[in-house]
Amino acid sequence: KYFSVIYLDNHLLVVNKNADLLTQSDNSNSKNLQDEAKKYIKVKFDKKGDVFLHPIHRLDKAVSGIVIFARTSKALTRLNQEIRDKKIKKKYLALVENYFDEKKGSLKNFLIHGSFRANVVKENDKKAKEAVLLYEVIKEEKGQSLLEIDLITGRYHQIRAQLGYINHPIVGDSKYGSQTSLKKIKLKCYLVEFMHPTLKKIIILKLEKKI
Repeated sequence: KYFSVIYLDNHLLVVNKNADLLTQSDNSNSKNLQDEAKKYIKVKFDKKGDVFLHPIHRLDKAVSGIVIFARTSKALTRLNQEIRDKKIKKKYLALVENYFDEKKGSLKNFLIHGSFRANVVKENDKKAKEAVLLYEVIKEEKGQSLLEIDLITGRYHQIRAQLGYINHPIVGDSKYGSQTSLKKIKLKCYLVEFMHPTLKKIIILKLEKKI
């Protein structure tokens, strides 16, 4: 099973993606969430022909958690606008190496999208994009910290790169400095909050607060 359904109506499908699964095809033959979710919709509603289903945001292959899909072009247009207006709120849980001196704070860096990774660079670097997140330590044990992260900007590999840069790599994320290498890194999108594209009411969806 690649995902579980959290919310479904005529305009939306919201799922909990398993780790080690691409959100969309990368032109390899790997399984991806979009195709698997389309199959689900096709069977559930006995759809003939192609299924309209587009993710509003993506999670890295190694990351688990909530992904929102638009089932109609109206929902897609409106939710894309919400993203541009920074109206969609996403919170993550991350289990990272080492303890924090400051148990609550913000990280602000400038990132460049390199070859399959994000690199922290100086602010005046060409193509550098600002990356901001807020974090709070909610548990500490065995040399690891569990963080709740409020993502302010949604850059490529942002959380992974920023935490790795300050010597708190996500457990299992060897690409960004973790001592261990896992196909499923300890990062999960556990909460989303957004305006429903047609009902015009705030929808808050969340998973269990553990990783």
